[in-house]
Amino acid sequence: MGPPKVAPPSPERQAPAGVVLAPAAAAELLRAAAAVSPAALAPVLAAGVPVNVADESGMTALHLAAKCGSPVGPLIAAGADANAKRVGDAATPLHLACGFGNVAGSRALLAAGADANAACKQGSRPLHWAARSSPGCVRALLEAGADPSQLCNDGSVGGWTALMLSAGSGQAKSVSLLLGAGAAVDAARGDGVTALMLAAGCGSEECVGHLLGAGASPFRRDLRGDSALHHGARAGSEPCVQALLGAGADPASANRAGETAQQVASGAGAPGVAMLLWEAAAQAAAAAEAAAQAAAAAAALELERQRAEEAAKPAIMLTRVQSAPILGLVRRTLSAVPEDSPMEDSDLDDSAQEMDIGPIARAQVRRALKSIAMKQQKLQLTAEAQAQRSSHSFS
Repeated sequence: MGPPKVAPPSPERQAPAGVVLAPAAAAELLRAAAAVSPAALAPVLAAGVPVNVADESGMTALHLAAKCGSPVGPLIAAGADANAKRVGDAATPLHLACGFGNVAGSRALLAAGADANAACKQGSRPLHWAARSSPGCVRALLEAGADPSQLCNDGSVGGWTALMLSAGSGQAKSVSLLLGAGAAVDAARGDGVTALMLAAGCGSEECVGHLLGAGASPFRRDLRGDSALHHGARAGSEPCVQALLGAGADPASANRAGETAQQVASGAGAPGVAMLLWEAAAQAAAAAEAAAQAAAAAAALELERQRAEEAAKPAIMLTRVQSAPILGLVRRTLSAVPEDSPMEDSDLDDSAQEMDIGPIARAQVRRALKSIAMKQQKLQLTAEAQAQRSSHSFS
């Protein structure tokens, strides 16, 4: 008979790089951490089980407690690493606490030194995880110095901010908190989509209102040429569309495919929104026509004014430039004519020629001199009449 057969050794678990796998004795610690029960956790910790052991995915007891809402304080007090990274995505316990809305756990982790700006492999920070669902965690992170300008990738599209994630999830409170912390209101993803477009696309009137109030532009377009109005129309959100129209969005504007927001709404099966947009486009067209007519009328009036000014320029120039020479010509002509002799046109022409004054000015002087002559003649007649009355009274 040959030697007895020996069963092959069972394969050992291979630990991912940097991960200390939990021994069988520590499995209870991981179960207790996920049990949301301080009573279940206390005796395991008292037994001295290594607190930073992890399962195959790199989840430590602190990861599990943060995710499940179990108390994290006892684990932190026992020396658990607040910045331990999970295998695969490098998420920390703080990422999980924020992603699952564990506000108390998030604050405890931050107080224990968890990095508020720790990045996963896709660049996401705890603030990105909190933005979709937990205003309480967003507040805690911002108070701890989390940076709202950090970007992350989400699938095939890069350049997401926490504000975009909150707006696209309809988290109005988080949107307000992030705007208050200085988040860039018009920042765009890699495909040109902004937080306002995402808010309109999810039908969140409150988020749209917060963003518009913070100065978000309703005129921005994504790479398809869609505006926030197109996104709101596609979502069939009448309140969002109404808010965007009130902010000045153009209902007649088309995207790169030539579609207006009205056509997008019709294609999305939103007849009420389509009718609202049709009425807005009609009103905008009427207002534009009225404005064009008013502009044309104003232009016509301005043209008439300019023509009148041009026509008046010779007289103005004559008054301003030639007034002194004309007065000089009058004085010179009068002085050249004997007092008892009538003034002749030749007298005026001689004086004007000597002073180099043209025919237009001569005509004006001629009229002035004739007026002076008539007044002098009238005065002379009056004086003669008075003299005759005086001679009669003494005779």
